[in-house]
Amino acid sequence: MRQPDTSALRERLANYTPEQELEQDKQELEGLLLEVNCQIAELRNLHRK
Repeated sequence: MRQPDTSALRERLANYTPEQELEQDKQELEGLLLEVNCQIAELRNLHRK
């Protein structure tokens, strides 16, 4: 099992604000959604061939 980067976690905790955390979560979810949408498009293209 991979050990977490504790220095990065400590820095993140020191700079924590709920608004910033929410914005980071939104950006991460938007990126994941874009990834999933691209994968769906690729699957549809494969199905059409």
